Amino acid sequence: MTSRSPHRFTRVTAIAAVVVAALATAAPAQDRLIVGGGAPTAEAGAIGHFGDNLGARPDWALGPFADGGRFAVESPGGFGIAPVVRRLPSGAPVTMPEGWLVATDPIRPRVFVLRGTIASLELIAVHLDTGAATPLTSAPAYQHTPDLGPPLSVLPEVQFAHEADRLFVRRGAAGGAPELAVIRGDTGALVRTLPDPGTRSNGLSSLDDTHWLVDPGATRLFVHLGSRVDVRDAVSGAVIGGTPVSVAPVGLAASPFISLVPDWTFERVLAFQGQPNNWMLSLVGGAGHLVGETLNRGYCRPVWRVSPHTGRGYLLYNTGGGGKYYGSILTELAALDGATLQVANVRDITAGFGFNTDLCGELRVNVATAPGAPRALSATVTGRAITLSWTNVGDATAFVLEAGLAPGGRDVTIPIGAHSPVTVPNAPPGTYYLRVRGTNMFGVSRPSSEVAVVVR
Repeated sequence: MTSRSPHRFTRVTAIAAVVVAALATAAPAQDRLIVGGGAPTAEAGAIGHFGDNLGARPDWALGPFADGGRFAVESPGGFGIAPVVRRLPSGAPVTMPEGWLVATDPIRPRVFVLRGTIASLELIAVHLDTGAATPLTSAPAYQHTPDLGPPLSVLPEVQFAHEADRLFVRRGAAGGAPELAVIRGDTGALVRTLPDPGTRSNGLSSLDDTHWLVDPGATRLFVHLGSRVDVRDAVSGAVIGGTPVSVAPVGLAASPFISLVPDWTFERVLAFQGQPNNWMLSLVGGAGHLVGETLNRGYCRPVWRVSPHTGRGYLLYNTGGGGKYYGSILTELAALDGATLQVANVRDITAGFGFNTDLCGELRVNVATAPGAPRALSATVTGRAITLSWTNVGDATAFVLEAGLAPGGRDVTIPIGAHSPVTVPNAPPGTYYLRVRGTNMFGVSRPSSEVAVVVR
């Protein structure tokens, strides 16, 4: 980097910069929505207006992505059943041990599997590049107790805070009282225990129904209590915020079903509470304040996803009755502004995607997208070395550095690997304006915030 031109970098760096710049040009980011329920699975297009149906996609495109999209989960497995994980873009299966896949690491090639029997459960980390399984040794006490609600064979209760590499596991402690154990994702060492977040509302929950969530940085817990959502400190367990949420009239049971869906792009959660054909959706901010609410009359629980790249939210839901009890259903996909929840577009996808009258448990949507912009970029200068650190929002597999000689400029683009922090040595004297972008198989992110550095 010099005040005259970027050509003081080595030829290798210059060639790499051209390649990365070409990638950014050739792979513009867009939200690609993969929607499933019945057959066939299909792609619903891009960026809110959805575009045209681009054709059939395999079911594994609907599972969570690991390592920025290099792996996708097709099936979570179960006791006596191996999860199905595929390597992208080929779709080749990865050899997996039997057990429940309870958490996926979005920034590392790793998943977490709960295996064993109800009487004795073991949590392991499976490294997808090598197939190696690492027992997380400090947490063998996953014995089922009556206090834990539904059997763990139905509902493993594990949340993964990927930025902090911490697992939060609801388990039976000494004497059978449930607790929340916080353990390291690499070794399983116990970090601390927290009060139990509470039992579930009923025994009909599925893997998609969770009433507590931990944020990616392991700083806050969100707990759905039925008519209230609390925010707790994830270190002390103390309540630091919360809000009442509206409950739709209950017709089929004494208590409503409850569920939380994360929206970490805006550091908040979407709470669902109600009964089939009568759901209330409540958006709760990170400080525990109520952002907004809406009544949804779909028979099955709606599905919500937010794109980390565009910030747009997508809601998949049905508008009629459900199955043999309420007649035929109409299924719709809505695009909403992720910050305001203003509806940008709605599409009726009932016929076009082969949906039928028995969809509960089959409403699925995934957002395949470029990464979100890296957060919290900072730079320090030591002599002529510039050290950069940033936060991966959870779906980038590599990063590139943009350096300009003026604010907003991009005179040089340099690949800087997959992990923060990184040091760029031997920078020539000058003032530089730096940004970082994330990349994955779906494209290149928006830039991070810009920092200015002076090398003397």
